Amino acid sequence: MRGSPWPPGMEEALRARLPGARLHDVYGLSQTHSPATVLGDGDFARHAGTIGRAVPCVELRVDAPQGEPGELLLRGSVVTSGYAGDPDATAAAIGPDGWFRTGDVARVDADGYVTLLDRVKDLVNRGGHKVFSAELERVLREHEGVADAAVVGVPDAVGEELVAAFVVLVDGAGTTAADLRRHVARVHSDYAVPRWVQVVDELPRGATGRTDKSQLRRDAVGRVPAR
Repeated sequence: MRGSPWPPGMEEALRARLPGARLHDVYGLSQTHSPATVLGDGDFARHAGTIGRAVPCVELRVDAPQGEPGELLLRGSVVTSGYAGDPDATAAAIGPDGWFRTGDVARVDADGYVTLLDRVKDLVNRGGHKVFSAELERVLREHEGVADAAVVGVPDAVGEELVAAFVVLVDGAGTTAADLRRHVARVHSDYAVPRWVQVVDELPRGATGRTDKSQLRRDAVGRVPAR
């Protein structure tokens, strides 16, 4: 059950070391008590980058038109009925029709395969344009000189938020911030290109292994030059 995207090369490495193993990419939350979606072993090649489709006892949708990104909603027998002793939290997370708001931004294709794009709280608002930090991190990791990356939004007087990137470089790589900006600009609009790039030895992690973006935002706020 994943809490973050697979690192680049993970599938290939696992198949090389465990040639007889069958891989399944599974998505779920504490509030679903079990997997909510599964990408089966045979679907990796055809639906790479997705977290598969809903398991039989789960319904899913996004609060947006077909094919557009929106918050992922889940409903079914495995989804929690509420938070004990906290009716306000229950009402905020679960609608009267039983749909649970996951806090994850996703896109669902016509065949029901789900692509996670971001956490709602991690979306960067750049002058009215929504930048999906998880998607931008994937692009940065595709650069040959980058071992890992994290993207956060930092308050900006001009565009509400600017895009800040923290990157861990491959040992010996001479990659520069300008190299990474050019790399992103080849596949994204200029508003998504990081305005500030910081090279770090490692990214801070929480207890579950997820990148601690709250810590990165605090670090960036104190170091990004004011405009």
